[in-house]
This record gives sequence, C-alpha cells and structure tokens, in this order.
Amino acid sequence: MRYIIIIFITLLAISAKAELINREDGTIEDITNDLQWHQSKSPPRMNWSNATTFASNTRYGYDDWRLPTLVELQTLILSTSSPQIDDIFSIGRSVEWSYWSSTILPEAAAKKFAPTLRERYYVVSFLNGINFTAPIQTHHSARPTRDSSNDMLWASGDNMLWSDSDVMYWE
Repeated sequence: MRYIIIIFITLLAISAKAELINREDGTIEDITNDLQWHQSKSPPRMNWSNATTFASNTRYGYDDWRLPTLVELQTLILSTSSPQIDDIFSIGRSVEWSYWSSTILPEAAAKKFAPTLRERYYVVSFLNGINFTAPIQTHHSARPTRDSSNDMLWASGDNMLWSDSDVMYWE
C-alpha cells in the first residue's frame, strides 16, 4: 500500500500547463515551463533504449536533448481535444498515442506489481490523457525535450527576447 501512495503523490505534482509557441524551426517553445520540444513525432515506435538514443541525438542547434520526465509530458495533455495534445505538434501528420518518459517506476513498486518485469518506465497516452508504465522492451514514440531556461535573455508581458545558438529572436 505504501508504494501506491508514493506513486499517486508523484503523479499529483504536475507543472503548469504548457503555453506553446511554434518557433518555425521544427521546435516548440513552452514558455510556462521553460522547455523546448521536438515538434514532429519520432521515427516509428521504438523501445526505451532506442528512444533515449533518438532524443540525445536530436540537434536543432543544441546538444542537450533528452526524454522528458512524466511530469513534463503531462503538461502537454489537453483534455478538450482528441488526440489530447495541441495541434501545434501534428504538423500535418497523425500524432502517435503513447510517448516514453524518462521517469522509471520505483524498483520496489515494480517488484510488487510485476515481479518478472522490473525495469518499467512511465508512458503518457495522448489518446486519452492517462499515463501507465511499460517494460523497456515495448514500443512507444519519443518526443525529445530540453531545458530552455538558459536561452531566454529578457521577457516583458507577452514579449520575449531569446537566443538560438547565434541568432536572437523577439516575439
């Protein structure tokens, strides 16, 4: 019972919903949570190891891309649409329904609920807005993210000045 409570409390600690800006370079900026997202879906669904490799090999002017945490992925959930993710991510393609996170199910909980499948990571479904755990061998999509808090140079009201490698932008 103790493990269920820990997991439930963890899932309640969700950041603010994303306020998204299309940077028109293949990335989406979340100015609420200081995150930058890869706009298009990953190549065909992949296991967790391949998803982490795909995320870390993403560039778009930066080399610090990674798989998002469960909480970061949950900030993208929209309860008013289907799929439950902003259209800004679809760019003319269908959106995959499940995405890997970097958040692992605590080992003690995994042993209790799935003793033969101990290494499980959280996955977020944008089909119905729920999350679940999956063994690392199963296949889901990846949506790389990076911390963009160091990129913004100045903000005032609805406007902000930010840099992308050697270029500065004003929005």
